[in-house]
Amino acid sequence: MSVYATRQKRPIRVNVKRPVASAAPPGGASVYAVPSAATSSPLKRKAKPTDALLPWSLEWLASLPPTVRPLALATKYPRIVNRIAAAWGEPSSCRANFDDLVYDNRGDRQGFPPDVHRDLMALREYYYGYSPQMVLQA
Repeated sequence: MSVYATRQKRPIRVNVKRPVASAAPPGGASVYAVPSAATSSPLKRKAKPTDALLPWSLEWLASLPPTVRPLALATKYPRIVNRIAAAWGEPSSCRANFDDLVYDNRGDRQGFPPDVHRDLMALREYYYGYSPQMVLQA
């Protein structure tokens, strides 16, 4: 047998799902029923954002000066802290995040509680001072 000989190809396996032998769902719907357009909305989020501080967000919080650290924001809205921490290194992305959080572009937002708004404004001012190119672009 040659070293360069090809191996025999294995047959391709096809995974076929078999119906589950269980009780029918309530309402007599089929196990294979596809949700109708009325029940599924294209406006829903694809995935729920994590509602806990991620490890890099905790490191980012620890790196901030204590006077600017957004503790109320981290306590009440950890997903927003994750979002800001992820964009912190990119000025254009971080600026867009701050603008989206501070200004109401949709017209139907309630706004943040006063302590969270104060944290966001202090963090925004710190960031604009922290990143000189942001001040020049504004």
